[in-house]
Amino acid sequence: MVVQTGGFMRLTFWELTWDVMEPICFYVTSMYFMAGYAFFLRTSKEPSFEGFYKSRFSTKQRQLIKAYNFDIQRYNELKAMFPSTVEEELQVSSAASFDYSEKMQIGALDH
Repeated sequence: MVVQTGGFMRLTFWELTWDVMEPICFYVTSMYFMAGYAFFLRTSKEPSFEGFYKSRFSTKQRQLIKAYNFDIQRYNELKAMFPSTVEEELQVSSAASFDYSEKMQIGALDH
């Protein structure tokens, strides 16, 4: 993005004019928007670095599960039988943050 912006600036202010570069910038931006929207339609994840990372991670995970014949149903059964302490801590911390935000909202109504 930095190189593209620098190139567009160079073309706009030194090589060409804004009258030439305006439609080029419009179409490049439109292509980015269409690519992001296509990504969203395909993956149901937001078109951001985090959404792209999650999409690639889940794809790679499915490939590895298939390649090594990993029994995901059995894994989920065992996971349900023996909940980890990390999951419990996450549930407790999310409940604590909810309580805090709830107090903040109630406090905001008092003023």
